[in-house]
Amino acid sequence: MTKVDKAKKICDATGRTIAYQKIDIHTNEIINTKKYFYLDGLGSFFSEAPPIPDNGRFDFSYDEPDLEPGEIFVVINLMLYMDVGGGGFNIGAEENIFFESPELASVFTWEDHPYYHSASPLIPNITIV
Repeated sequence: MTKVDKAKKICDATGRTIAYQKIDIHTNEIINTKKYFYLDGLGSFFSEAPPIPDNGRFDFSYDEPDLEPGEIFVVINLMLYMDVGGGGFNIGAEENIFFESPELASVFTWEDHPYYHSASPLIPNITIV
């Protein structure tokens, strides 16, 4: 038997994936990390918009080759944000879509979710992420 892939997957109590980390099978170095946030309610601004695939899920990517060190790429699966960002937004020292959009800040406050600020820790150290 030959190993072809190595990864870690973290799920919440409902079985949804909240983190996924791809690892090099030869060196054990982290290739990339993804974390997922799920909105429990879309809020009044987004609830009337037509549904889209993975509606209400935010996909955070870390350690991607085209990102600057410390930069995060986020895909916001909510109507109004899918096409505006060309599929996603970079979060860095100079820009953060969660600070720039009052509508988005009404359903996700960046300061209240430090788990998504970096790739580690992979396993949340709090019960609600």
